[in-house]
Amino acid sequence: MKGKNEQKIVPGDRLEIESTFQNLKKVEKFSAKVGKKAHLNSDQKENLAIVLTELVNNAIIHGNKGQRDKKVVIEAFYLPNSLELTITDEGSGFDWEKLPDPTHPENIWKENGRG
Repeated sequence: MKGKNEQKIVPGDRLEIESTFQNLKKVEKFSAKVGKKAHLNSDQKENLAIVLTELVNNAIIHGNKGQRDKKVVIEAFYLPNSLELTITDEGSGFDWEKLPDPTHPENIWKENGRG
């Protein structure tokens, strides 16, 4: 029997796309679906759309090197009090410890490198 404060765990959603910028429209639609299903408020939905679009953009450019035949996969997992997202590309990866500190004064105003 469930207690009053327990929430039902909702099954996850998944989107798989080819590495093209035209598919960012699908990411926006997926984001709206996830935001609604996760009961996010309008600010949270807007932030989710920005985050997912940026992450998928990075996966297309940096992970898959713009190779159309490589896929990007977004998965959303709905937990009782949170939303968990994973974005996976088919790139070779990188050593995140070798990245410059994005909060360092010389990097703070760079247009990229903080995603």
